[in-house]
Amino acid sequence: MHLRPTPLALALTLASLPAFADTLTLDSTVVTARGYASDSQNTPQAIEVLRPQPASSEPLGSLLRGEPGLAVHSDGAWGQNPVLRGLKKESVVLLVDGVRVNSAQPQGALASFSDLGLVDRVEVVKGPGSVLYGSGALGGAVNLLTPPARFSDRHRQGGRFGLSAGTVDDALSGALLLEDSGPDHGLVAGVAGSDVGDYDSPDGTQANTGYRSNSLLLKYQQKLADDYVLRFNAQRHDDRDVWYPASRKSAPPAQAALLGEITMHSPEQTRELYALGLDAPLGVGSLSTELYRQEVFRQIRAWSSRQQRNYVENDVSFITHGLRSTWLASLGDSHQLSIGVDGWKMTGDPERYLSPTGTRVLNNPFEDGEVTSAGLFVQDEYSLGQTQFTAGLRYDRVEGDAAEGQRPHGADPGSEKQ
Repeated sequence: MHLRPTPLALALTLASLPAFADTLTLDSTVVTARGYASDSQNTPQAIEVLRPQPASSEPLGSLLRGEPGLAVHSDGAWGQNPVLRGLKKESVVLLVDGVRVNSAQPQGALASFSDLGLVDRVEVVKGPGSVLYGSGALGGAVNLLTPPARFSDRHRQGGRFGLSAGTVDDALSGALLLEDSGPDHGLVAGVAGSDVGDYDSPDGTQANTGYRSNSLLLKYQQKLADDYVLRFNAQRHDDRDVWYPASRKSAPPAQAALLGEITMHSPEQTRELYALGLDAPLGVGSLSTELYRQEVFRQIRAWSSRQQRNYVENDVSFITHGLRSTWLASLGDSHQLSIGVDGWKMTGDPERYLSPTGTRVLNNPFEDGEVTSAGLFVQDEYSLGQTQFTAGLRYDRVEGDAAEGQRPHGADPGSEKQ
């Protein structure tokens, strides 16, 4: 009789101070569906609110499995993209704290550029969300929300600590979150990390399914005056040694004897976010404005099984600068009006080298790439008895541009725009 290890998860969650327990509430308020805090029971869209464990080595996809209308498209243990009602990542907008995550992502998952140990909840809006979130939201939106910095009526400190371990992949994960609050300020600081080994299945150990990651979070808000609040949000997430087993395929026939099978992987990838916001009264409503900078950096490698080395090396950063501003007004007990603008510009300039024969040759797919998006939207909500009416209108302008990339054998890179 042979004994095999079975999946085992150990979780420990501690509240460091009683004051922190006072701030934990399991309410039904959501912000993604309407663009502002509202009761989920009165939201016309189909939504799901998912809450992860305080410390988890699992990617976002682990929360989506088994939920109605949700699925996961996976190319590895790390890379798991949400699928909403059959629509994949091209039709789903992914956000972290309401900020859209942009990147050209041939392998892997944008949704995995966050640690669930520092995520308070995940709000999923199923169905078209283009009025609020622009192009690409035909299938819906997935918003990963980190713990908010809160005000309190008196000075409070608190925190939580989580630790988990698993035998199926020798995973070890932990997360620490600290809070400080008072009548005029709120602070949240967190750190999380995971070390996941290769997965043990009944067929044996699955090579290259492990990875390492760590995350940092800092959020602060300061009350400047009555109804004037300044907000700051800084995040960093790092991944190491991420492989995409589902990308494995045979090389093209002309190179099959030379390269064998090809597998994509990322030795290093990083997401950084810096956001500064201001909430202020304006007329009969309130104006919320936020400026942000987000960078997604990836090292992309193509591994040759025949040569036992990387024959493609590609380093690229996708940097997005953006602005969001929304004016929200209550025009009566049953009438809400939202008017907003949002715009962003993403730039990317990859540096790619090919070396199938051992000679390293520059071969950039493009240079000086940029995508610019500008949108204006209006959302009008009105209740008549038990019936709710929602009307929305949005205008978007999206433009893309790139120069021809550097070609091998000393070819002229050219400057013609495509």
